[in-house]
Amino acid sequence: MLHIYRSSRLEHLAERLSARLFRSRPANALAPQTVVVGHAGMRRWLLAWLANHPLPGLPAIAANIDVLLPGEWVERVARSRQIAGGGPGYRRAALRWRIDALLQREPPAALAAFLAGGDARKRFALADRLAALYTQYLIYRGDVIERWQRGQDGDLFPWQGTLWRELRAALGSGHRLDQTHALLRALDSGPSEAVEFFGLSHLPPDVLAMVSAYARNADVAMYFCDPCRELWPLLPTGRVSLASELDGTDYWQTGHPLLSAWGRLGQHFALALNEMGAVDDARDARELDASSTLLARVQNSVRTLTPFAGACDINDASLRVHVCATRLRELEALRDALLDALARDPTLNPADIVVMAPSMPEYAPLLRALLGPSAQAALPYHIADAPPTEQPYLTAFAALLDWPLRRFARSEVLDFLRLPPCAKRFSLRDTAALEHWIDRAGVHFALDATMRDELGAGAETQNTWAFGIERMFAGWALGDVDALIEGVRPAAPIEGPGASELGALTELLKHLADWRAFAKHARPLRDWARALEAICERVLASDSFDADEQSAQAVVARCIADLEREARDAAHTGPVAFAAVRSALQSALDEHASDPPWFNGGVRFCGLVPQRSVPYRVVAILGLNDGEFPRVRSAALDLIEARPRIGDRLPTLDDKYLMLEALMSARQMLHLSYLGIDAGSGSMRNPAQPLQALLDFLPGSGEWRVEHASAVDGRYGSDPRYPTFSALDAPTARRRFSIGTVPTMTETSGDFDLAALREFYRRPARHYLQTELRIDLRALDSDEEGDDDPLDTLPQAERFAAGEWIGMALASGGDVGVVPPQWRDGRLPPGPAGERLLDKRRERVDQDLRLLRTEPLLRGRVARVPLDIDLGLRNARVRGRLRFLHENQGREFFLAFATRAAHFGHWLPLLLEWKLHAELRGKAAPVLLYERPQDDLVSHPQLELLPRTKPARERRLWWLLAHAGTPDALAAHFLPKTSYAFASKGWRGVQSTFESELKFDPYAARLVSPELLAPGTPNAERFENFALRALAVIEGKGP
Repeated sequence: MLHIYRSSRLEHLAERLSARLFRSRPANALAPQTVVVGHAGMRRWLLAWLANHPLPGLPAIAANIDVLLPGEWVERVARSRQIAGGGPGYRRAALRWRIDALLQREPPAALAAFLAGGDARKRFALADRLAALYTQYLIYRGDVIERWQRGQDGDLFPWQGTLWRELRAALGSGHRLDQTHALLRALDSGPSEAVEFFGLSHLPPDVLAMVSAYARNADVAMYFCDPCRELWPLLPTGRVSLASELDGTDYWQTGHPLLSAWGRLGQHFALALNEMGAVDDARDARELDASSTLLARVQNSVRTLTPFAGACDINDASLRVHVCATRLRELEALRDALLDALARDPTLNPADIVVMAPSMPEYAPLLRALLGPSAQAALPYHIADAPPTEQPYLTAFAALLDWPLRRFARSEVLDFLRLPPCAKRFSLRDTAALEHWIDRAGVHFALDATMRDELGAGAETQNTWAFGIERMFAGWALGDVDALIEGVRPAAPIEGPGASELGALTELLKHLADWRAFAKHARPLRDWARALEAICERVLASDSFDADEQSAQAVVARCIADLEREARDAAHTGPVAFAAVRSALQSALDEHASDPPWFNGGVRFCGLVPQRSVPYRVVAILGLNDGEFPRVRSAALDLIEARPRIGDRLPTLDDKYLMLEALMSARQMLHLSYLGIDAGSGSMRNPAQPLQALLDFLPGSGEWRVEHASAVDGRYGSDPRYPTFSALDAPTARRRFSIGTVPTMTETSGDFDLAALREFYRRPARHYLQTELRIDLRALDSDEEGDDDPLDTLPQAERFAAGEWIGMALASGGDVGVVPPQWRDGRLPPGPAGERLLDKRRERVDQDLRLLRTEPLLRGRVARVPLDIDLGLRNARVRGRLRFLHENQGREFFLAFATRAAHFGHWLPLLLEWKLHAELRGKAAPVLLYERPQDDLVSHPQLELLPRTKPARERRLWWLLAHAGTPDALAAHFLPKTSYAFASKGWRGVQSTFESELKFDPYAARLVSPELLAPGTPNAERFENFALRALAVIEGKGP
């Protein structure tokens, strides 16, 4: 007998399930009861709910309950009837290898053009796609499979039928369709144990047929989380209307716009349940808790099929749609909204919050950058459905899969060395000194000249690992010798690393080189499995006392073992290219990656499926972007998508119904966001179609809509829709990005690090985001060193020529002279290009040196003075080493070079040091600043305008310290180049400087408001005031 129970509240269904399980408990106390759920997330939630909500008089425990997924239940029933399960060769993982072999040997004529060229990666991707389609056909198109097996190919993709018969001939019978037919015959007789189907919104047609047959001889209950308590209009008699959609007619209206836009998948399932002949169909008529929030009123409108009534309140945070320009801004808006909700409601815990996204891997690295490591975050969280980057062993294994395709760049090797499994394997406790040694050796990329030639960079040894290792060995043996030893300039370590570290580096490179060579040729899957086990053992090690590392290592071992098992299941013994093996293992790694603990007290970030219909107090969905959601499965090669039927689980219908489930499962707050603002032009973008349906439904004038055009916005802290919190210091976060005042001389206090002060004035946005908000954008920063040849980075070579070569000439007191051996360390392009550049730079340096010698302080020998200061100033103290201080014949002065036109990023750090030195010595030293606004080096024209009196110096010093001590009040309004251009020339030409600075500084682009240059706005006023005062400091006229 089949019983159907419906409710829009999953908790209500769980109450009924709990009562039924108690009433129908078996006489044998050890016999388990069976419950079938749709996904693992529902299984965890249900067991926890049953344990935490016992029936009156019973203990708080949920035991002896087998909670299965539908496929697991089918396999159990098949085993109980002694029916063999689906053959392992027909499982997708094994089937793809058999298809790959068939495509390699004799591809169908329709695929010949696509497969032309023999690209193994492309062929395997197609094989994997076809394997996925065939497994779906076995579930949803059994009639098509049977026609194919009779030789009837049909008019659509007829080659698929031919390919299927080849697979059938190789693998024999025993696929899922064979099992289904046998099981349906076996279920016609004999009693069966009771089973409960809980929280499902879809079952494949073959499973529904099994449930119907099973219910003829067993007690079966179906608990359907129906979003609407009413009978949906036309549902019992609407079969003709539903069927007519196959002919292209419009989808029939349900009477409620959200049910119409989102509910087709649920309607199909409800229709299927109606056809199963249940003995009773109970609907939950209980009223929900009365609430006037926007979310509750929308839910009640859907549940009762009544029109939405009432106005929207701007203070109502229960349902808001956030419009952002970037994914990082989405996460920032989410963080602020969640912290605001937690601050407003002391009973709300992070574990009551779930955040979903169609593509969580896009958000995972940004989330870690924004909040920091999960264990240390102010807002605790954990991530599922994302690449396993938090587990080092899995990260290291994923990197090994990429090594045969990599350039062996300096950064790639260093990143791998930093991974704990690699560092542990080679006993490297601290790689910082070794990294510095590698930098001194001039390594950029490639193992040797042969590999450089393979990469198309020319057969040059310079800047390869062979070049660097040879220099490192020479440096370790001979020390830091400024000479060429048999054509090699030794690169000695500064301190720390020695023979053991160099030996570890050499051994690692040898193993990686062997692995790269092995991966060049196609091999049987068994050989790949053995090689993978060997390379893991040679370069990785796990902590035997760390349960997480042991679990990760077990995941890797399982992935490798599965590779060999799939070959056996598919009877595949032929050679396979590395590209196919890599694709298979990357997919397996994502599937096997261990999921964080379910209830660990943190916000759960996951994809769309793991949490669907599970109730949370706060539900958030990110990335509801047009073109990305709902998912659209290509009709290419897909019979199901090309000719859909009622009961098909199409991604588009699935995602739309997920929106309905998310709406109904949120108990307190629903947070939705999408990329609706173009980050470049500021133009508006459309949301995803399902979200647009909600926007069209919601009343009011947009009180529920929140636009986040910039992190710097006057509405933050004043408009209740724009809360703002620092991830590190929530109580003081409302002053973030505010137009505040700078402390006075007597208010400024604290300890200041001189290096940090210099960096703040050189790159204020980067310093603030990295140190205050822990946002790291180094991968986007053009100022960071890379792995390219100097040939690709000629500005770096020019800076070296203008700086180090001139410095050597000044220190020696002579002319340019011959090129010293230091220049043979890999910093110039290899080969003739380097020689030509060297000749050109020699001429430039000689010209610059003649100009510099006209300054009396730069005649003779000039030496840098490494002066450390520890200076107390009223309530403040500054510590650090002066960078720009020099001396000539006992006279101290400051000397600095700007590679291009000087700006505040050069002047303010220089003046800060100059003022500190004056406080220490009691007198002001000369300052020399040279710039290159065009091609020629020139002395900065403002040199003689520096303030020389002690009171003026003191006021300016305090002004610099005060602003650096309040970075949150300045960083968003100070751009060194743009601010200097405005202070020097006014608004003329500032816009182009502004755009250029934002283009090359990702930190400033992230922090600075687009309205910074809009005259009359508060941000522009702050920008103007600081720029003019900074110029006055330089000119000795202020502050």
